[in-house]
Amino acid sequence: MSIFKRMLSSVGVGNVTIDTQLEYDSYEAGSKVNGRILITGGGVAQKIRFIDIILMTKFRDSDGNHVTFELEKYPITD
Repeated sequence: MSIFKRMLSSVGVGNVTIDTQLEYDSYEAGSKVNGRILITGGGVAQKIRFIDIILMTKFRDSDGNHVTFELEKYPITD
């Protein structure tokens, strides 16, 4: 592994990518969420210490403002 590749990786070039793909774009409260996690290796070896999925909701409050709220955090790895 070259020093140049490690340097690029340290600034985000050639890093591993992790993509969460859900079955649908939006869900109703109480519905089951299905999806998958795609991990694609980068240009250099990297250690993944953990992966967490954070379930969030987005809504408008009584004043019409958009609010984003974290509902739950699910550890996928430990």
